[in-house]
Amino acid sequence: MSAAPLASLNVNATAVFLPTNSAVWQVPANWDSGTIPNGTRAAVTIPASLTGARNITNSAPLTVSSIHFSNSTSTNQNKIKGTAGQVLTFASEGGTSSVTVTGSGIGYGNIEVAGGVVLSNTLVLDVQNIATGNTEYGALRLQGNWSGSGKIIKRGPGIAGITGGGKTFSGDIVVEQGVLTFSEPAITGNNVTNYTVQSGGQLRLSSSGNPRNYLLKGPLLLAGLGRSGVSDNENQGVLGALRLEIGSSGTVAVLTNRVELTANADIHVSATNTISLLGELTGSDVLTKSGGGTLSLGTNTTTFSGSIQVNRGILNLDGVQLTNLLSMNLANETTLMGRGTISGGVILQAGAVLESNQGATPGSAPLAVGGFVVQGPSILNLKFVGTPTSGLYPVLTCASGIEGLSSLTLMGVPLGLSASLIQQGNTVSAILSSSSSEAWLLKNSLPLDGLGAGDWSGDLDGNGLSLMEEYFFGVTPATPVSGSALLQSEIQPAGPTLSVLYRKNKAATDLIGTAVWSDTLESASWSSSGITDIQVQNDLDYETRRASIPILPGESRKFMRIKIEKP
Repeated sequence: MSAAPLASLNVNATAVFLPTNSAVWQVPANWDSGTIPNGTRAAVTIPASLTGARNITNSAPLTVSSIHFSNSTSTNQNKIKGTAGQVLTFASEGGTSSVTVTGSGIGYGNIEVAGGVVLSNTLVLDVQNIATGNTEYGALRLQGNWSGSGKIIKRGPGIAGITGGGKTFSGDIVVEQGVLTFSEPAITGNNVTNYTVQSGGQLRLSSSGNPRNYLLKGPLLLAGLGRSGVSDNENQGVLGALRLEIGSSGTVAVLTNRVELTANADIHVSATNTISLLGELTGSDVLTKSGGGTLSLGTNTTTFSGSIQVNRGILNLDGVQLTNLLSMNLANETTLMGRGTISGGVILQAGAVLESNQGATPGSAPLAVGGFVVQGPSILNLKFVGTPTSGLYPVLTCASGIEGLSSLTLMGVPLGLSASLIQQGNTVSAILSSSSSEAWLLKNSLPLDGLGAGDWSGDLDGNGLSLMEEYFFGVTPATPVSGSALLQSEIQPAGPTLSVLYRKNKAATDLIGTAVWSDTLESASWSSSGITDIQVQNDLDYETRRASIPILPGESRKFMRIKIEKP
């Protein structure tokens, strides 16, 4: 007598899997219905495994409409696996299949069928369990070969992970709520042409390495600040419609596809990791950067016409042309670095950092911005390639207003050099110099050797003052200023006393100005003996001093001048 074939059942009611340990799907006694759930109306519940990890093996071709992993408080894996060549197909009479995960423990569901999984229609991944589940992939993990044209929709506040190679499905990906995490092989291998993250959802990248190239074959549409339905704390990974979340540091996730904001959206990069967007950035809403890592924008052209808000971490401009950007705002303890064009205004809030990448010799400004405002004490960090020398290093050019430069503190100044910040027209530059006289020459766009090898005797503006004298008095060498505006003589009746009132540039620390007198004007007759020289006014950039010498009885004439020389 031959054995009867295995029973199979198309069902509406849910069939419950009975064994508490590992067992085979295609055994009628393993189901409370006494028949094998198989077909477009087959709905099954896999209860929690409380005694250890459990495998449910698919040993024959199988079609199912829905699977419910009811994990309760379990801490164990509940896995559907299979034997080679035996395919699991998701198909439903209603056109939508589902995998649901419920529970409150850290146990998780896993589908990895050796014969592969086929999506014949839409598949909803509804993860209600918000506990950790698998550390990296959440309460539901999909592994192995998955194919078919069905759409995948992520619902529920929990995390579902699609990992590993063998993913060739082509339906759209929609994240309505919670987290859908992808490893790099799972994205690169599939044929999906549209990824959409709605407000309350999050697409999470999970592969470590440098670089990891996520080769999406279509646009990524982003909306929202991150996942909904969970408490707002760091341990839940709330922030980010797009998020790079891995257990290691130094990972660079590269996306070359178009990224479009369909509403205000957040991109979150953790720790010392980087998301590099090399494709086009589009949309007109607010892009927020969160997390301590780096978001790098490397596209050469963009139609993005919204604003960028950097709340944490680093924003790197890798040659990006943000020619339609409305504004960029950097919060406390954030950094803007790199090269690019920003059509809107850039605002540095107190505590923000602007990092300027420079070569060993001065070049073009790495940033071109529409406006530049420093709202409080912030940092300009100079980063040099090679060993820099004295020179005028452009930091940025600005199409309109520049405000608050005095609130910037320069850092990254090479040993042996001093630095200061200067605005010349619409350009902000850092002056690197080995002496204050070099700084003055650079500030006034003069060669570092004056008019020749150490020649400070020239008079560029024809006002009778040499370069050395104009440097000492703190006047612009290209704008004529008469000596009478810098030196005033007077005779005080009391004494009587001859005095000279003169101005001195505070920055001219490498020059010595000495008041001297003579009664003959002969070169050997000049002396500083008997002169008192005191400060009478102290301004920000220069001081006013009075040098005085008594007029002695019998003296019919007396002359005073300021002798300026290098020490």
